[in-house]
This record gives sequence, structure tokens and C-alpha cells, in this order.
Amino acid sequence: MTSIFCHFSSNLCSIYSADNNVKITNLEINKAVDLKDRELKIKKLELLKKRNENILLICFR
Repeated sequence: MTSIFCHFSSNLCSIYSADNNVKITNLEINKAVDLKDRELKIKKLELLKKRNENILLICFR
């Protein structure tokens, strides 16, 4: 009986471990995507700011 329980317990731990590895990998991927998305938004805002500055310079010449 102990052998069957140990085998079952070992399999259960392996399943949870694999499941947790998948969850961790997904979280890491989502974090990387969110970071890139944030970087892109910042770049867009920087470009928009520069464009607006250029427009102001042209208007007030």
C-alpha cells in the first residue's frame, strides 16, 4: 500500500510541478510582452511630444 501511495504522490507532485512551470513561463511571457508594450507607448509619446514641439517652433517663427 505504501508503494502505491508513494507512486501516486510522486505522480501528483510531478503534475503540480509541470503545471506550475507552465504558469511561471506564461507569467514571464506576459511580463515581457507588457514591458515591450509599455516601451512602445513611451516611444510613441516621445515622438508625439517632439512633433508638437516642432509644430510650436514653426508657428512662433
